Amino acid sequence: MTIKATQYRAQQIQSIQVMGMKVDRFPEDVQSAFSSLENKLHAKKNRKFLGALNVSNNTPDYTACIEQSIYDDPMSLGLQTYKLPGGKYITGKLINWTLNTHLIQEMFGEMGNKYIFDPSRPQLEYYKSKRELILMLPVLPREEQLKMELF
Repeated sequence: MTIKATQYRAQQIQSIQVMGMKVDRFPEDVQSAFSSLENKLHAKKNRKFLGALNVSNNTPDYTACIEQSIYDDPMSLGLQTYKLPGGKYITGKLINWTLNTHLIQEMFGEMGNKYIFDPSRPQLEYYKSKRELILMLPVLPREEQLKMELF
């Protein structure tokens, strides 16, 4: 199924302080990592759940994350802390994502074909609800894109 590029838009995202856990096997362990993360926390309401994917040497490195609160003690929860970098991202919305996880890679691929991916920052998944997933592909600033297009 091809996804229409018109649903993608550029957004400036602020950096986000999170805590989380890396998965051993991607994508097989993603769901269990988020379940484990949810079980460790008492206050989950009004907090963002995010996935962060870095790929180096064709090896995926995925971290299941939750937005960190000032009241959290990540060390006692057995969680690592991270600062997800802000900057320019291309975002796309996937509705009914729990039934369409197979489209996540396709959507990131379509965004990457249309925009210049910034490999220095992770691809992000924002689990807005059980129904809505926001995919965020980091892209180079316009000035950098223009420099690349000249060569």
